[in-house]
Amino acid sequence: MIAALQDRIGTRFRRIITSAPDGVPPWLGEVARGDDAGMFAPTDAPWRVHANLSTLIGGIRALLVQALHPGSLAGVAQHSRYEQDALGRLAGTTKWLTIMTFGSQEAIAAEAARVNGMHAKVTGTYGDQRQTYRASDPDLLMWVHVAFTDSFLSTFQLYSGQCVNADEYVSQWARAVAPL
Repeated sequence: MIAALQDRIGTRFRRIITSAPDGVPPWLGEVARGDDAGMFAPTDAPWRVHANLSTLIGGIRALLVQALHPGSLAGVAQHSRYEQDALGRLAGTTKWLTIMTFGSQEAIAAEAARVNGMHAKVTGTYGDQRQTYRASDPDLLMWVHVAFTDSFLSTFQLYSGQCVNADEYVSQWARAVAPL
């Protein structure tokens, strides 16, 4: 019963962010690009956590935590299309998460190049002291990654009804930030 409910909610969410009647993201074929194994196997903790509907809640939490860093918040305010296309922006993040978790190495490389290309353009200043930020800054990337990691793991533990080894999840999911 829970699985059926998750399927219905997941399909509805995908319909909303993709504008596709069947809820299939137009980029889904990119996940299967390449013949090699991806970063994670179906038995790995990131695969199990990110396949669960709790990731939707975790994603919202992650965005709120990421916004606590003034550089991250300034980057979003100055460069993101979230006000004009909130669902499109959300779809882009969903694409990244899906490909990094379930995609082949070839798909991961292409997705990392897409994200790195966008990050290269995200620079600016914030605050009274006019502090600079770059989306590609390793410390800022780490902040964003830790927000995702903590949020996905926390919401999975709270809402999935499943168990996963937290240390295993953190150590395995840490590989996802390397291409960025």
